[in-house]
Amino acid sequence: MPRTIEPEEAKAIARGLLGDFKELPGFRGSQVTAVRPIYDKTGAEVEYYEVKFSSPRESNNGYAIVSATEKDFPVVEFSEKGLTHFERFQNRTGSEHFKMVRFGPNYMTAEDPRGRLLAEIGDRPLLIPRELQKHVRNEVRSETGAIKQIETPQAILARIGKKSGRLSYSAYKKDFKKPQIKPRSLQAAWGRTRKTRTTRSSNCQYDYYWADGFSNHPYYLQIPKNTAPNNNDHASGCGPTGWMNLCGWHDLNWTPNLLVGARQYSDAYINTLTMACHDFIGTYEPWFTFGADQGFTWPDDMGKGINFARQYFHHACSYWWRQDWWDTDEEWVFEVARDVIRAKRPFIVGYYQDWHYAIGYGVAECRTHGWRDHSWIKIYPAWSTNDSQDKWIPKSTIYGVYGVYSFFPLLQFAGIENPQELEIGVGGPSDANRLFAFSGTAVFNSQGALGSSWYRDSISFEVGRAFSETQFKKAVAMISLASIANAEHAVNAGWAVDRVRVTRDAGTGKPRLTVDYAIRDIDGYLYRIGYKVSVLAKI
Repeated sequence: MPRTIEPEEAKAIARGLLGDFKELPGFRGSQVTAVRPIYDKTGAEVEYYEVKFSSPRESNNGYAIVSATEKDFPVVEFSEKGLTHFERFQNRTGSEHFKMVRFGPNYMTAEDPRGRLLAEIGDRPLLIPRELQKHVRNEVRSETGAIKQIETPQAILARIGKKSGRLSYSAYKKDFKKPQIKPRSLQAAWGRTRKTRTTRSSNCQYDYYWADGFSNHPYYLQIPKNTAPNNNDHASGCGPTGWMNLCGWHDLNWTPNLLVGARQYSDAYINTLTMACHDFIGTYEPWFTFGADQGFTWPDDMGKGINFARQYFHHACSYWWRQDWWDTDEEWVFEVARDVIRAKRPFIVGYYQDWHYAIGYGVAECRTHGWRDHSWIKIYPAWSTNDSQDKWIPKSTIYGVYGVYSFFPLLQFAGIENPQELEIGVGGPSDANRLFAFSGTAVFNSQGALGSSWYRDSISFEVGRAFSETQFKKAVAMISLASIANAEHAVNAGWAVDRVRVTRDAGTGKPRLTVDYAIRDIDGYLYRIGYKVSVLAKI
């Protein structure tokens, strides 16, 4: 049987944590000042302790959640600044007579003595149907194609059948089950803790890695249900919000033309984009979440955020993501986080205790025990309320990491090659006396979309000589594919020129061609198009 951890032992574990992370500014000089019990869902057993940290300079130096049994990791989350959950509940209820219940890093509640809900922090975790509890491993990066998943979520969901009804809080507690943690991981974590928890000077030494711009990152939140522009009976979803925070971070720090304007907080523009991402990546109606009010995004569908950036921002990106749904191999997944954070970029992380996606922007790797065994990720949860507080979660609780190294314009125009011009005298129609024929090759670089979707875009460029407004009478154009390529296996590959329009540019007077084209397959490229333009003019 797992051994029970007493409050004094929990304090020792918390003091060891302070020693481990003494480099963090909030923990310098901090000490344990209060310990509060956190109960299991029955309200009968203490499952965790919330330990408050304070220092002579600051009374609110964060907290740690320490396990009261060996059924979970010794420390399941911590923060080096801000109020504790108890203090936040106290502010909301106006009382300190309540029990705290922890469902996961993303959701805690305060109950009265009869188990009735008084207040909540965060969003309810999903209740995942048994049919979705399947092991699916997947990897995609910019240099390779996708490893085919075992079964599509649509096929599984069709078999489950639609259910309806919202569970009450008490019914939700009854149905909620925490994911199982690998016994080997627990044994290693507790064995390590037993060696160091009795002293403040821990044996753990950490290397820290941070995304550039963490002091200037976006704070986009989920949009609550039935709140414009979200007209659904569930929140906009942590998956779309994670992608928006990732894109917003790049926009604020490295690619200032990715979004319209530099935006650090949610506004009408960001909310509209969030709902567009919600629709694009396939956030499911939460009929199986039983009142959790969350938009559920299948892990493999999170990769569609790459196509979302192409479609809405017209930017390609260098990316790498891995996910190992349900029976997670966190070491394999965490390798992506290590690679991305060492490039000083943030990433989206999925952690299974809440089936939640958040933006990860810091990594702490223990060089004493090795990063595979002992690492942490700092996240911004981005709940649908403004109490989203940054926190650290253990590496051993993650199932997916989605990283982008850089965004760059999807369409890169290089110029015109082999331009040619022919002038012919004509007698009409009307007062036209010249026919000009322009031909050549437009050189550019554009790339297709992930999966079987077509990426559609347009390119505009000028050709030929300048005409005044009275000289330019009429023009027609023809376009043809001139150079296409596929870097890897041609899966769903396709290239097309749909239409071309030609007008006189008011600024330069030259004929301007606007070409609508389409490409399919992530490693399909369109490099050149040939053009022929005929212009009737009066010279």
